[in-house]
Amino acid sequence: MVFVFNGWDHNGLIRQNNKGMAALEQTMKYKEETLPMDLIVIKSKILEIKDKLIRFYHAMYNADTETK
Repeated sequence: MVFVFNGWDHNGLIRQNNKGMAALEQTMKYKEETLPMDLIVIKSKILEIKDKLIRFYHAMYNADTETK
């Protein structure tokens, strides 16, 4: 989804270049439970791009309280 949002046709690039992708490491911190009627916002940003590495940061916020 982040690729599409940034205008990258990742599926086309993968097929065209006969390449693939994999998530090798993932770190999550659960700080608070969300309730069924909570309005949440997810913000993402690219932290780093190298030859074989893309690092992302994703944060989920409660839109009403602005807490992570």
